[in-house]
Amino acid sequence: MTGDHAVRVNAYRNLVSEIATLDSLIAMTPVENVIDRMSLESRKEQVEAELAGFEDAQTDIEPTRLTFHGKPVIGQRGITTGFGTTVVGKFADAVEAMGASSKQTLGSRGSIPRTDNHEMIITGTVRGSFGFQLERAPDQLLMLTELDPVVEAVDKVKAIMEATLATDDELAQTLADTDERVTKKVKEFLDVLVDNEATCSIEAKRREFSFNSVDEVRRGSARLREDNIIQRDVILTGSFIGYLPESRQAEIRVNEISEDDAEFLGEIEDTVVKAKVDPSIEDAETINANLDADGRIVLQSRRVGQSKPTFTVIDTGLESVNLETDTSHLGFLISDAPQPFDENPS
Repeated sequence: MTGDHAVRVNAYRNLVSEIATLDSLIAMTPVENVIDRMSLESRKEQVEAELAGFEDAQTDIEPTRLTFHGKPVIGQRGITTGFGTTVVGKFADAVEAMGASSKQTLGSRGSIPRTDNHEMIITGTVRGSFGFQLERAPDQLLMLTELDPVVEAVDKVKAIMEATLATDDELAQTLADTDERVTKKVKEFLDVLVDNEATCSIEAKRREFSFNSVDEVRRGSARLREDNIIQRDVILTGSFIGYLPESRQAEIRVNEISEDDAEFLGEIEDTVVKAKVDPSIEDAETINANLDADGRIVLQSRRVGQSKPTFTVIDTGLESVNLETDTSHLGFLISDAPQPFDENPS
């Protein structure tokens, strides 16, 4: 990112932040405080006019630097072709899977949907050992107001690798909203490194992460094994008490779970748990229209090693609610709902 472009990006982000602050201040200012509200609204109009000047500005392409060390690397001169081709391909697969999973849940089998805006090209080599500079394809034009989807996906892949060197709970939190297929793709990349006695460094968003030894890579790969990441679906009765659309984070008050699930999860009845809402739930905004309405919620729970469980909502249980009618019918729907864990309600 060039110096002038970085200044422009920071200016844009500052204006967006100011708009959010002004909206909060306007909302908190009583209607009778006419002068104060007029002042705030006038400033908001000025900021919005400044933001309009960024709408047609294209963002610079931000590179990712992937560097390798170890047996396949010949100093700063080069890298063996078999390793280089395979390892870069596996890294690209992980990034594309991460990008695809941000739009939809990936099936357990079959090909992962390819998305053009997550395709990378090699634009150069990196010295200091040997590696490659990767960027999004140049025909993927982005406005200054848009995040680079390739850089965002790379950063999430990098975060998983970093977390493999952290605690079980930290790794679990990182994997909490990561599709199982993505985790497998990251493990396949690490396995290529281990098989070839190599390590790597990844630089994205001007932050670098490095594995310092093949043993670290091997431990990281082992922690991403299926037998170390235990998943199961949990059906509970409870209610949503809040939902943040931007982060897709929900809070759920748990009333009851089965004995088997309690044994797996621990005592979570009569507590509040946080959960990500799966991308496959397209009408997640209905959650905030139905807060405190008891129902049957399906969560995917996940434990990594000895970690505490993390949760993803895969069924809100709100499909039968008609938001266009009066919400007074909710009591009828709830009282007539099947009792939890009854597979054949009468």
